[in-house]
Amino acid sequence: IKMTSTEGRDTDIPLLVVCIFVLTLGVMVNLLIAAVNFPDWLRGRKIKASEKIQCVLSLSRMCYACFSWIRLFIRLSGEDNLFLINTILSVILIINNHASLWYLTLLSVFLFLKIADYKHAIFLRMKVLITQRVMKCLVGISLIAICFAPIHIWNYFRLFDNLQPWNRTHETCQSQYDYGFIFFIVLWNCGPFIPYSVCYIMVVILVCRHVKQMRRSDVGLSRSNLDSYYFAVKSLTVCYLIYGFHVAVNNLITLYYFCLGIPVFYLLLNLFPTLHSIYLIYRNPKLRHLLSKTIQQAVIYFTKRGDVASIETRKETTIAE
Repeated sequence: IKMTSTEGRDTDIPLLVVCIFVLTLGVMVNLLIAAVNFPDWLRGRKIKASEKIQCVLSLSRMCYACFSWIRLFIRLSGEDNLFLINTILSVILIINNHASLWYLTLLSVFLFLKIADYKHAIFLRMKVLITQRVMKCLVGISLIAICFAPIHIWNYFRLFDNLQPWNRTHETCQSQYDYGFIFFIVLWNCGPFIPYSVCYIMVVILVCRHVKQMRRSDVGLSRSNLDSYYFAVKSLTVCYLIYGFHVAVNNLITLYYFCLGIPVFYLLLNLFPTLHSIYLIYRNPKLRHLLSKTIQQAVIYFTKRGDVASIETRKETTIAE
């Protein structure tokens, strides 16, 4: 895919530094999440279905950050006019971006089904289908993302000639896509957002209803339990807001891609998935413990290296004297 002129934004050093930092952080954070359960999964050990979804989600986000790195490097090296390489990278990035949204939606649906206690036959049937066939759901989501990626690329090819490149003389840069493409982009990103929103609202309603029932019961509700429920609602709200910003960025940044430049483009697309992964680590005691342990080991390693280098420097100075 040929790129329009955005050199003014692509060579902005502060933006490049921030973009590289976010991409590197995204790879490291998602690698940490995958490292917790993915080795056990490969060995055939039993892990929770929700942990499987988190593994696939983190691997998808890690791949997206890595290929964003590659795309950024190609752009800066001036080799971004190669049609085949740009097309392959675009397809991979689109697949990973869209699939990660659906993986997160599947995780929210799974958690909602585990919490909800509805007795309707349709709900019970759906609960059994999803909770017991998580792998098939993951494969289905991946296939959906793969099948729709060529349509996404085709729309870019069809409308590429009508794009308005970024120009330093323009105060604003307006999208020139037609309404058909805008509808496709919104539908593409809001498809997973709608079921996620429904699950979020239903879980919040269930938690609030449970709190009211506990208050009315003879058992009552202790302060610690009440705080845990409030903390759960806050956590769900934070995740929902991050997801919403991610979808909004996907919608807007796709339409104004050629106004921003590569660094800003991949900075924004990787920012909210990375924030969500960091929040997952913060909320998960197992991941939080592994992160703390990893940081401690890294500090010890670099401290020893520094001590060894200092001793060698002293020896060389003594010999020279």
